[in-house]
Amino acid sequence: MNCLPKVVVILVSLQLLGCATQYQPMNIWSVGYSETQLGENIYKVSFQGNDPSEKVRIEDFTLLRCAELALEKGASWFIIIGSGYSENVSSYTAPVTTTTITSPSGYPVTTTSGGQTYISATPTSSNTIVLLKDKPAGFSYEAAFVVKSIKEKYKIK
Repeated sequence: MNCLPKVVVILVSLQLLGCATQYQPMNIWSVGYSETQLGENIYKVSFQGNDPSEKVRIEDFTLLRCAELALEKGASWFIIIGSGYSENVSSYTAPVTTTTITSPSGYPVTTTSGGQTYISATPTSSNTIVLLKDKPAGFSYEAAFVVKSIKEKYKIK
């Protein structure tokens, strides 16, 4: 049985865990933003990251996507009517393998590896928003300002 594909997946996954979460649409690694339309001007916007220590970054990227979506749909303002943050924790234990070979001197040499458990937590932030063309009474977000502010903060082009 060839373990190389599993090793490659584990190494790439561990490499991703060491990188700052990037602002992007959801990708094959389940990192990035997505949205679902719930009504005529109502959307649920989610952002899934790869590092729970980046909670503020994940929440900012969710807010950025809300603002971009508002502008894409012709709205200048939006309000958040619901929000949430969660972390999905999972683990993987590498299989234990034992190999015995005969050394040049004729003695058996046994090597055992594996058995380590790797734990990962996937953070997800979401906002349910209402898009508005005109500034409403009460608190609201100005979409263009939010986009400019968060893109400057994280140096996003």
